[in-house]
Amino acid sequence: MDMVTKAYGSGTETVVALDQVTLGLRRGSVSVIIGPPGAGKSVLAACVTGQVVPSSGKVFRHDPVTAADRGARAALRAVSPFERRLVLLDGLDGLDGAGAGVVQRLREAAGPLGPTVLITTRDPEIAACGDVALFLVGGRIVEAMSDTPAPLIAERLERFGAG
Repeated sequence: MDMVTKAYGSGTETVVALDQVTLGLRRGSVSVIIGPPGAGKSVLAACVTGQVVPSSGKVFRHDPVTAADRGARAALRAVSPFERRLVLLDGLDGLDGAGAGVVQRLREAAGPLGPTVLITTRDPEIAACGDVALFLVGGRIVEAMSDTPAPLIAERLERFGAG
């Protein structure tokens, strides 16, 4: 994804959901987009799958994309080791503490020969389990963190006014 902007409406009614977002995913990684409601996470996911066409910028798809339904079981069913594709899990939230375990199993299935996983969430516990947590605030990726515990991710979200 290179310099992707998605705007809805026109003139004074224009709402920018994504603002010049550039995103590259390492094959076999688990990347997590975290942000508050309304940050643009689901619009970003829809651009990745091709359901939404960006207003400007480009989306590159080198592997087939599988978008799993929300929930732990659907997430795990979507991932098969040794399958090169992008698995997208939009809105992986509200798993009552099970989210970290789901992401850990996804990481085990991913890897150089397995799928690349992209998760959107507002849950710091889930974001802490990915290889990288990318903070989406106001339609922009404002920071990336790796190997960061959930309390620090939650603190960062609050600092961005998103907690």
